[in-house]
Amino acid sequence: MRIDLIIDHLDSGGAQRQLVVLAHLLKKAGHEVRVIVYYDQDFFGDELRQAGVTVKLISPGSKLSRIIKVRTAIRKHKPDAVIAYLHTPGILAELAGFPRRKFAVISSELTGTTGVMRKGDGIRYQLHRLADAVVTNGQTLADFVTRQAPWLKNKMHVIVNCVELDRFTVPDKPERPGVPNVVVLGRLSPEKNPMVLVRALILLRDRHGVQARVDWYGNPFFVDGKPGPNSGVYLELIDGIEKAGLQDQFYVHQPTTDVVPLYQNASIICLPSLYEGMSNVICEALSCGRPALVSRICDNDLLVRPGENGYLFDPENPQELADCLYDFSQLDVNRRAAMGARSRQIAEELLAPSVFLKQYESLAMKHMKS
Repeated sequence: MRIDLIIDHLDSGGAQRQLVVLAHLLKKAGHEVRVIVYYDQDFFGDELRQAGVTVKLISPGSKLSRIIKVRTAIRKHKPDAVIAYLHTPGILAELAGFPRRKFAVISSELTGTTGVMRKGDGIRYQLHRLADAVVTNGQTLADFVTRQAPWLKNKMHVIVNCVELDRFTVPDKPERPGVPNVVVLGRLSPEKNPMVLVRALILLRDRHGVQARVDWYGNPFFVDGKPGPNSGVYLELIDGIEKAGLQDQFYVHQPTTDVVPLYQNASIICLPSLYEGMSNVICEALSCGRPALVSRICDNDLLVRPGENGYLFDPENPQELADCLYDFSQLDVNRRAAMGARSRQIAEELLAPSVFLKQYESLAMKHMKS
């Protein structure tokens, strides 16, 4: 098949990571794959090009200009299927096929505060009538969308994120006892909720007499090396760390593509988000055999089972997070190793790339136009 994948940009992000993995898998399976983007943010670009995947950058211009340019690019390429990740790319793919088309359109609903309709959701759900299929990466979001837009029930498909199990592997070294080394990967934006972790570290120190080291890797949204209009969460976090006297415990780093060693060197990974889709960070950490400490939201309980491979907590309750950190700090190395082994087992059961590829291939082939 000839397949176009479309997303807004290739900067670091969960949806971008999954699209890159899908492009790799489709290319390996013998399909002709092209990725279309309209913002020149190229965190994953070299990785795609080295794999032989074409990346086509379309200058965005106005909204109308973007619609026309993407439509022209897709129709000129004559793909068998277009797979769109995220909201605006989905709309662009759907409009590219209107009123008649000779390619399948697979759109997506990968992000959202489930339980809350946001501006634009209703219009987007109506536009999904133009798609052959709509993919979510979790059942919670799928259920929410179909409650709001029952006409999408027969088009909705859940395809859980995948992990490259042969890349994200369990480290060949013993677990470490004592003070936890907590690793977080996530852009510094409001929904990632970093300040709850600052408050939890204060409580862990002041009430339990225990310290933990946190390393957070995330985009601070700087512009030309300086804080930009979206850097408020980063600035608040740095200020909170300094005021709490946590400079020797909480470290903030730039994002990196070399994430496997970060997982493998962690005692436990943490994701305190207020909402998520199916998190790549959790999936990748489990594949690396790491216990996980994550918010009790959305589909996180599919991946993290309390008492088996980690902890779930209320992301608005720093005391609960502090208590979880304290409990983990008291575990011996054998118990930590057992939790990590269970994480890897769950990853192998739920997140295999072969399943992910087969589901997308089947959708595309089912809706190909003769």
